[in-house]
Amino acid sequence: MAQLLASSVAMCLLLFSVSASCSDVLAVGPVRVGMKDEEVVRSLGRPAATEVRSGFIRKTYYYNGLVVSFDEDMKVAGIRSSHSSYCLDGWLCPGCGFREVGERLKTANATISANKITIYGDGCWVVATGTSGSVKEIDLKCQP
Repeated sequence: MAQLLASSVAMCLLLFSVSASCSDVLAVGPVRVGMKDEEVVRSLGRPAATEVRSGFIRKTYYYNGLVVSFDEDMKVAGIRSSHSSYCLDGWLCPGCGFREVGERLKTANATISANKITIYGDGCWVVATGTSGSVKEIDLKCQP
């Protein structure tokens, strides 16, 4: 099951962009790529802090252990998790064993080093960083 889920994440990253149908797979906790800002607030509540800027990323919401970034259409284009409650697709979580994550992703389009795993895709990619043998942070980003 874990191998199948890892493969589905890798395939979606390889084949689809932000607005595509893989948004149900590219999720960290309850937040999916492509969700509108009001959907995120309905799911997580009001953010602890908000940052507004110019460029592709227009707004960022800060929660405890979760950062959600929105593009110019106010749709989720980036999600960063540092809390074990917010996992990529239910299995890649801050706090899980870095080596085990690397083993699951061996066959994916990924680069694995001692403290960083990057899964490459056409429009999105995931970076998991680790320290002391555990995943510290998961960062999912999508480009315009």
